[in-house]
Amino acid sequence: MDLLTTAEKAVLHCEKKGVEAEAIGIRIDEIIVTVERNDVKLCIKQESSGVGIRTLRGNSVGFASCNTLDEKRVKETAEKAVNMAGRTPPLPFVRFASAGSLPDIEGLYDPDVHTFREEDAVLTAQNMVRAATEDPRVAVDSGEFAASLREKSVFTSTGIAAAERRSRFSWFIFGMAREGTEVGSFVHQYGCCTRVSDMQVEKSAQLLCEEAVANLHPEKIDSFSGDIILGPDAVSNLIGDPVTISVNANNVYRGQSVLAQKQGTQIASEVVTLQDNAILPRDASSSAFDREGTPHQNVTIVENGVLKQFLYDSLAANREGQPPTGNATGNCRELPKIGITHFVMGGKTRPLDTILEETGKGLLISRFSGTSDYVSGDFSGAAKGAQFIQSGEITHPVKEATIAGNVFEILPKVSDISKEHLRYTHMTLPYVKVPDMQIIA
Repeated sequence: MDLLTTAEKAVLHCEKKGVEAEAIGIRIDEIIVTVERNDVKLCIKQESSGVGIRTLRGNSVGFASCNTLDEKRVKETAEKAVNMAGRTPPLPFVRFASAGSLPDIEGLYDPDVHTFREEDAVLTAQNMVRAATEDPRVAVDSGEFAASLREKSVFTSTGIAAAERRSRFSWFIFGMAREGTEVGSFVHQYGCCTRVSDMQVEKSAQLLCEEAVANLHPEKIDSFSGDIILGPDAVSNLIGDPVTISVNANNVYRGQSVLAQKQGTQIASEVVTLQDNAILPRDASSSAFDREGTPHQNVTIVENGVLKQFLYDSLAANREGQPPTGNATGNCRELPKIGITHFVMGGKTRPLDTILEETGKGLLISRFSGTSDYVSGDFSGAAKGAQFIQSGEITHPVKEATIAGNVFEILPKVSDISKEHLRYTHMTLPYVKVPDMQIIA
């Protein structure tokens, strides 16, 4: 039985019991290869599936799930969800999503995923390690390569009947360089795609090799005030996470966002545009619909520095009289919650080389390690894998430098965003230049 039929039967069973229902079905077939200490350690082939059923009796919500598509078990799960709906307190504003026109997104499914075998995955992981260790000073600490076929369906009493199939190839690698007794800072790279022909595993590994070697022999510097250029990984921690949490409509409603009441105002410099784009072609995070069956879209959160949009699921949208943005996330074992799909930072971009050439004195910071308060935006910690910039040139790696500040105070100061970017699990991020920062050595 296919996923959509399974979900439909679950909903119809619940409706016969006098409740509205929503059923999500998920099935994942995947091959995972793990890497440890310059070698492939394990290859796993596994299948997982399940159904999550949410019910409504008035405003009383029930939910139950099972880790199988067996018809009998799914029916039993539906019964549990029906019974739960009669026992929980009413939840104002809760309603199932409305049906809408789903986007047609090119390149989310590659038929070649069906012929991609364990030996192919192992060879890919081995090639990743080989490329990372072409320089004998570099060692791979850990890594992973995964190939999967993912199926999802949502069926609801409100007329949603959506199903899709996606292929996904993803990889990450951690490593460092050593020369004599000198050990450089940790470096990691990540990548993902939807098609076998788009895999760039060896390119990611080569970037790791280059960055790891560049971190060798760091030198101490004096404290100074100058420019910082945040690498994509540092941008993820210092900008991506705080901003995405702050534009979550539930956090805004609870008073846990400094961006409450700031919609329509300038919160960042004019060069900054932020989007949550789930409809990019051939992108591993793209999908036609969210956890509730709402059509995905490209949500512009910040445009030219102006806060335009918070992120909503159906409950938050109903509560505040807003259209849902397609940001209900979660798997079949949990209730929907608001989250990002593919956070993209862009805007008025320029080449990284140009940005570096125009930097008189500063730091290029690969990673940030410290504390970040995602509600207030305050951060303080170490600049990892940092490179000293003098008169437009990177001169040497830096030892023991720290930075501190508030993300919502530095966003208006951002002077440059690079054309170059790197991909992370749910983010695509550039290099970001912030002038007049205090660096403590």
